[in-house]
Amino acid sequence: MAQFSKNDKLKLVAAVIILAAAAYLFMQGFKGLQARNKKLAEDIKKSREEVSKSSAIYSAQDTLNAEIENLDAQLADTENNFYERSEDIFADLNRYSSDVKLSVKGIEPLERIKIDIPERKDIHLEILPLKLKVKCDYPQLMEFLAKIEKSEKLMVVPEIKIQADTKDPWNHDAEVTLNIPFVMPNKTL
Repeated sequence: MAQFSKNDKLKLVAAVIILAAAAYLFMQGFKGLQARNKKLAEDIKKSREEVSKSSAIYSAQDTLNAEIENLDAQLADTENNFYERSEDIFADLNRYSSDVKLSVKGIEPLERIKIDIPERKDIHLEILPLKLKVKCDYPQLMEFLAKIEKSEKLMVVPEIKIQADTKDPWNHDAEVTLNIPFVMPNKTL
């Protein structure tokens, strides 16, 4: 066995102490790195969750913006479906009744209904209720109603009354109530 001098033994002890200290410091640094890596992993996870939430918000916002644009377009289209002049209403009704050879016996205008549009200060809607008294057979009445339904302008039929003619079983007396909205400019003061 080799003999070590006192000086060599001291050097060896010092080297072992230095190695132990280095190992200890390395382990402490490694634990610190592990703690820091764990914190960084948590921060990355939180950031990813926030990005995911933000992405969902932006996606929802994009969807809502698209829906708003679609609704604006539909509103613009709808505004084009309203009558602007009462003369046009009567011209259309006259054309529809002539097309199906329906005999109009009378038109009774009822009280108008005004509807304000909060988003629009320049215009409002008015509903013009009309009661049409007609003489026709059932197929003519159905054709007339089909023409109203397919009309470019909006007309609503809330009520139809049909009474058989006892003298002529093929023809009927009918009352067709129409609610016709049209656009009116607001009067400025």
